[in-house]
Amino acid sequence: MREFGQLKIRYRGLANITMQLHALLALSFLWMLSQSLLSEAREGVRWQWPK
Repeated sequence: MREFGQLKIRYRGLANITMQLHALLALSFLWMLSQSLLSEAREGVRWQWPK
């Protein structure tokens, strides 16, 4: 957003960027796990926790 002809840039800080990265990785892991579970459910494979 431009205010008074200057571009406004937000600095989030290293801790916030790290927190966002961890959240993104956790969500991507959950998405990949759900996709594998859905594909196994379509194939009729019963899923078990790895040992």
